[in-house]
Amino acid sequence: MKKLLLDIYHKTLNPEIGQVVMLHRIGKHDPDRSDSVEELKVSIDWLQQYVDEHRDSHDFISLDDLHKRLHTFNCRKRPFICFTIDDGYRDNLIEGLPFFEKNNIPFAVFVTTNFIEKQYPFNWPFIIERMIKDNTSMHVAGKCYDCSSETAKNQTFWDLRTMILSWDQVGLEERFIREFDSYNKEKYWEDITMNWDEVCQLSNSPLCTIGSHCVTHCKTKYMADRDILQEFKQSKTIIEENISKDIKYISYPFGTQSDICPEVAIAAKTAGYQLGFSVNGTLRQRVNRYLIPRISLNERKSIRI
Repeated sequence: MKKLLLDIYHKTLNPEIGQVVMLHRIGKHDPDRSDSVEELKVSIDWLQQYVDEHRDSHDFISLDDLHKRLHTFNCRKRPFICFTIDDGYRDNLIEGLPFFEKNNIPFAVFVTTNFIEKQYPFNWPFIIERMIKDNTSMHVAGKCYDCSSETAKNQTFWDLRTMILSWDQVGLEERFIREFDSYNKEKYWEDITMNWDEVCQLSNSPLCTIGSHCVTHCKTKYMADRDILQEFKQSKTIIEENISKDIKYISYPFGTQSDICPEVAIAAKTAGYQLGFSVNGTLRQRVNRYLIPRISLNERKSIRI
């Protein structure tokens, strides 16, 4: 009975109004990379198919339009899709911008400022993926990890990822360097994120909105309230100073309910943002403007946030 009443409530008073979809990377699949990092990527062909399948049934809207709709929603309007892309990878500019311009679709890119400024170890998932690929076993933080098969390599990647994400976000660089000291980390360095000139180039497109994805790609669940607020304020200031535009929107790294704390909504509002985005869930008319759910869009259907 409770479920029935809830379904009636949603259909009549709080209907689903659209989807905010989340991407990370756009481009061709690299057969030389493992699924552990390639699953963040969607191909242009797959993305085009997705757009073509939804073009007749949905409006493609910007974050500014989403903000307006959340305040003045009319149930007679068509459902919408809003594209967002996290982190700030260079392929967002090289592959993504031409795609969205070709289809005349607005999109948003949430950038992590440390990634843009190449502050080590911003690309540690790609570093450890290459390390794992080159070894049959790895010894990290007093534990031996099996890398003798493709299955074992993938499992080791997720085990190491879980370990790194459990570390204190403060001092992450020093901890990463110390624990992986016996491996040549510089050998695996990749310049895969945009620089500020490239972010400005994206920002100059009338279709693109730049937003914040924090300074350090932090996991707010493990942070004090004051540190969360500082992270949100600092990222907003840094981006605004570099692109000379007001930053009104933020997406939370690792934005599942189990990875963020309720205080992020208060911190985002206090820091001056108009909307805040998490992941997982249905977007309905009545929604916390600072906990807007997104759907992870991935052609391999196995993405882990």
